[in-house]
Amino acid sequence: NDADRLEQQYYLSIISMISLLGTVIVSLVILVQVSIIFVGVVALLALIFYFMARKTSQPVKKEEKVKSKELETYTRFIEETLEGFSVIKGHQIEDRREDEFNQLIDALRKRQYKLEKKMSIVDCFNSIVQGIIIALLVVLGLYTAQSSGLSIGSTMVLILVFSDILWPLQRVTPLITEMSAIHFVFEDY
Repeated sequence: NDADRLEQQYYLSIISMISLLGTVIVSLVILVQVSIIFVGVVALLALIFYFMARKTSQPVKKEEKVKSKELETYTRFIEETLEGFSVIKGHQIEDRREDEFNQLIDALRKRQYKLEKKMSIVDCFNSIVQGIIIALLVVLGLYTAQSSGLSIGSTMVLILVFSDILWPLQRVTPLITEMSAIHFVFEDY
């Protein structure tokens, strides 16, 4: 169970991050042509988003650990049931075993709901903070462009390049949260 989650939330996230990083690098090359100062702004923004994602992933990590333990209990229960099927059948306790199985399934569903709820809250918080930062950057960028006398063409290039950079940075935050939350599985392995 953990191997499947590790693949979905860690390894596939690494592949997505590499793709997003390629987009950011191409946009940074274009941005350097306009002004090197904006590269510093992008680097600062990336650091803010990274540390924000690492910090907000802590509650999700706790839920992931509990879910992992419950999945381990579930797997152990299934193995125990399959190995002792003839004993269960012989003592006619199938109904009791089925009830225990249903209780485990219900507990897993509730844990998954709690985990998804916590992940949604974290993603919502991160998106709100990112939206505020981006809005401030747009206002600051337009003010800087006007006060420094940039041409309309240069301003349009800056806007397009920043939008190409901001989308990957926004997408990386949930990926970092997922990867941080599931990273404990390596310790178990």
